[in-house]
Amino acid sequence: MDIIREAGFYIYGVIVFGMLSARYAISFARTRDAEARFRWLCLVGLTLAVGVLGSVAGLQAAAKYSAAAPDKWLVIVGLREALHNLGMALCFTILDLLLLLFVPRRSSTLPAKLEQVVHS
Repeated sequence: MDIIREAGFYIYGVIVFGMLSARYAISFARTRDAEARFRWLCLVGLTLAVGVLGSVAGLQAAAKYSAAAPDKWLVIVGLREALHNLGMALCFTILDLLLLLFVPRRSSTLPAKLEQVVHS
């Protein structure tokens, strides 16, 4: 859980929007509902936007304090911590796309071969 501590405040937005986007990815994958698709796309966009914003804010903080750092390696540590937000946002986006790929779609009608077996 060091990632959450190191990433800072913005990681909470990435986690919340990422979890919600995964929920709507499953909903859209199963139903192909237009509203679920719209919400999923908005939440993926929010997840990525908050991830980028958190990374930019972290990079700004690392640059701000780099001049006063006694050891210049601390700047590299700050850069690594700043990129946690973007990395987590990309992980949630990849998870959403995998869910869309592998979650089975619900069908309101029986497949043709199964329908023949049922009605024969």
